[in-house]
Amino acid sequence: MFTDIPAAIRFETGSVSLLREMLECRKHFPVFSPEVFEFLSLWASEIRSLPRAELTSALGAFAFWCRPNSINEMSRHYEALKHFTGRGICLQFVPSNIPALFAYSLAAALLAGNSVIIRLSDRLGGETESFIKTLKKVLEERPEWKRRIVLIRYGH
Repeated sequence: MFTDIPAAIRFETGSVSLLREMLECRKHFPVFSPEVFEFLSLWASEIRSLPRAELTSALGAFAFWCRPNSINEMSRHYEALKHFTGRGICLQFVPSNIPALFAYSLAAALLAGNSVIIRLSDRLGGETESFIKTLKKVLEERPEWKRRIVLIRYGH
């Protein structure tokens, strides 16, 4: 069905075959699932383990936002949605002027029960690379999540 994926796409996470699979399957997941809580908590822990010189205020704020108590509190506001599932896939185009935005939008998409494809700007700097580095490390520890998160880059 989806065979025309341009060769110019560079994958930060995922691959052409995973992207095809994601687009063809469109799996739905529960809203605020415990698995997402665990995944985000692992990512937050990985961020907090960065050397102090790499830990920027944006990375620290995101790690604080992803801690279990914070997400549990957030989920209480959406208690009525606990029997809902996501719609399938979120496709997001993140602006280059707010480097940490992709991490929050990725987390929000997962919490809403969706898989996510995010197009990152080539102009994002070192802070974004730290987010990606820690995310990749968690994806290696939890390979089942590779089917739900694809980060890509390509020119305009």
